[in-house]
Amino acid sequence: MDTNKTTTHIVKIIRITVDAGMYILFLLLMGYHLFENLHHEMLGAAVFILFFIHNGLNWRWYKNLFKGKYTLSRSLQTVCNLLLCAAMLCTIASALMLSRDVFYFLNLTNSGLGRKLHMVATVWTFLLESLHLGFHWEAIQKSIKKKITLPATLAIVTKWFFRAVLLAVCLYGLFAFRSRNLCNEMFLLTEFKFMDFEEPPFRFFADHTAISLLAAAAGFYLKKLAVRCALR
Repeated sequence: MDTNKTTTHIVKIIRITVDAGMYILFLLLMGYHLFENLHHEMLGAAVFILFFIHNGLNWRWYKNLFKGKYTLSRSLQTVCNLLLCAAMLCTIASALMLSRDVFYFLNLTNSGLGRKLHMVATVWTFLLESLHLGFHWEAIQKSIKKKITLPATLAIVTKWFFRAVLLAVCLYGLFAFRSRNLCNEMFLLTEFKFMDFEEPPFRFFADHTAISLLAAAAGFYLKKLAVRCALR
C-alpha cells in the first residue's frame, strides 16, 4: 500500500514538473527575438519532448475519450484539449519547416508555409495552453488549500486580495492582447510577426504573462459557469 502511495506521489510530482516546465518554456519561446536562433530551437525541442511525455502520462484521458457522459464542462475541456493538441502539432510541424540548426538535417525547409503556420499555431497554442490551465485551476487550488491552512478571517481577506490582483492583471492582459495585435496573428490577418528588438525583456514577458493569466481566468470561470448551468 505504501509502495502504491509512493509511486502515485512520484508520478504526481513528475506530472507537475512536466506541466510547469512546458508552460514556462513556451512562455519563453514566445520571445523569439530575445534569444539566439539555436537557443530558441533548443528550447522548442525541450517543449516538444515534454509535450509527448505529458500525453504519455495522460494516456488514460484518450482511452476514456468515448466513455461516460459528456456534461457541458467535460465537453468544453475536451474541445480545448483536442484543439490544443492540434495547435501544438502544427507548431511542431512548422518549427521543423523553419529549423536552421537543431532539425536542419531533416531537410524539411518550407519557409513560406512554415512561417505563416508557425505564427498562427504558436499564438493558438499559447492561449489554449493557458485556457487549459484555467480549467484545472480549481484542482490546483484544492491541492494548495490542503497544504496551507489559514484562519477564517485571513482566508477571506487573502481570497479577495487575490481576486482584486487577478482583475487588475486581466485588465492589463486585455490591453496587452490588443496592443500586440495577437488577434491578427491568430487569424492570419497579418503576413508578418513584428518584433521590437529594443523592447526590454521584462515588459515582453510581463505582457505575455498577463495575457496568459487572462486566458487562464477565462477557463476557470467558464468551467464554473458550465457547472452551475448543469445544476439548474
